[in-house]
Amino acid sequence: MKINTEILKEIDENEKVCILSKVLPDEIKTLIIARATGMVDMAEMLSQKYKNHP
Repeated sequence: MKINTEILKEIDENEKVCILSKVLPDEIKTLIIARATGMVDMAEMLSQKYKNHP
Protein backbone atom coordinates (compact mmCIF):
# COMPACT_ATOMS: atom_id res chain seq x y z
CA MET A 1 0.00 0.00 0.00
CA LYS A 2 1.46 3.31 -1.06
CA ILE A 3 0.59 6.54 0.66
CA ASN A 4 1.23 9.81 -1.11
CA THR A 5 3.30 11.68 1.45
CA GLU A 6 3.42 14.83 -0.69
CA ILE A 7 -0.34 15.20 -0.34
CA LEU A 8 -0.12 14.45 3.37
CA LYS A 9 2.43 17.22 3.85
CA GLU A 10 -0.17 19.69 2.55
CA ILE A 11 -2.62 18.74 5.29
CA ASP A 12 -2.48 20.11 8.82
CA GLU A 13 -1.14 17.49 11.25
CA ASN A 14 -4.33 17.11 13.30
CA GLU A 15 -6.50 17.02 10.22
CA LYS A 16 -4.16 14.45 8.68
CA VAL A 17 -4.57 12.07 11.59
CA CYS A 18 -8.33 12.59 11.60
CA ILE A 19 -8.67 11.84 7.87
CA LEU A 20 -6.37 8.83 7.99
CA SER A 21 -8.07 7.35 11.02
CA LYS A 22 -11.24 7.07 8.97
CA VAL A 23 -9.69 5.18 6.06
CA LEU A 24 -6.75 3.16 7.34
CA PRO A 25 -6.41 0.04 9.48
CA ASP A 26 -4.96 0.57 12.94
CA GLU A 27 -1.38 -0.51 12.29
CA ILE A 28 -1.03 1.61 9.16
CA LYS A 29 -2.65 4.46 11.06
CA THR A 30 -0.05 4.03 13.80
CA LEU A 31 2.68 4.21 11.16
CA ILE A 32 1.32 7.47 9.78
CA ILE A 33 0.82 9.00 13.21
CA ALA A 34 4.36 7.96 14.14
CA ARG A 35 5.70 9.71 11.05
CA ALA A 36 3.47 12.74 11.49
CA THR A 37 4.62 13.19 15.07
CA GLY A 38 8.29 12.66 14.28
CA MET A 39 8.64 9.26 15.90
CA VAL A 40 11.06 8.16 13.21
CA ASP A 41 12.33 4.99 14.87
CA MET A 42 8.83 3.64 15.33
CA ALA A 43 7.87 4.67 11.80
CA GLU A 44 10.89 2.86 10.39
CA MET A 45 10.16 -0.26 12.41
CA LEU A 46 6.53 -0.33 11.27
CA SER A 47 7.37 0.45 7.65
CA GLN A 48 9.64 -2.61 7.53
CA LYS A 49 6.56 -4.64 8.39
CA TYR A 50 4.64 -3.30 5.40
CA LYS A 51 7.48 -3.00 2.92
CA ASN A 52 6.64 -6.27 1.19
CA HIS A 53 2.91 -5.64 0.96
CA PRO A 54 1.40 -3.98 -2.10
